[in-house]
Amino acid sequence: MGYSWVVGVREVLRRAAGGPIPSENAPQLQLAPRDNPRNAALFGVAVGMLVPVFFASFAPWLRTPRALIWLAGAGVLLGIGTYARQRTMAHLRDEPGQWAFGRAWSLLNPERYDEAGRRFVRMQIVLMMLLAIWWIGGGMMLVSR
Repeated sequence: MGYSWVVGVREVLRRAAGGPIPSENAPQLQLAPRDNPRNAALFGVAVGMLVPVFFASFAPWLRTPRALIWLAGAGVLLGIGTYARQRTMAHLRDEPGQWAFGRAWSLLNPERYDEAGRRFVRMQIVLMMLLAIWWIGGGMMLVSR
C-alpha cells in the first residue's frame, strides 16, 4: 500500500543528509509497517481539515455556512477513512500486485487482512458509502437552499 515508496524516500533523504549507510539496512526495508494509531490519527486530522479548506479557498460560493457544514462533514468522513486506511496497512497479509486490475477494490477485501485489521477495512467500506450519500445528498440539501 505504498509503504516501500515511503521507506525509500526516507532512506534517500537520510543518505542525502549525510547519514550513515549501514550494511544491515537492506533487510530492514522489507519489514512491514507497525500499527501506529497516533500517526494515523494525525494523518486523518490533516486530511479532514484539508478538504474544507481546499474547496472553500477556491470557490467563493462555498463559503456560506451551509456549504461549510457540507464540506466539514465530507472532511470528517474522509479523515476517518484515512485513519482507517492507515491502520489497515500494518495488518495486510495478501497484497495484490502493484499494477493489478481493480487493486483498490481488492484492498477492501477483509480476507486479505489479519483479524485486527478487518474492522478498519469494514469501517472504510461503510465510510465510502456514507461519503457518497453525504456528498451527493447532503450537498444537494445544504448548498441548493
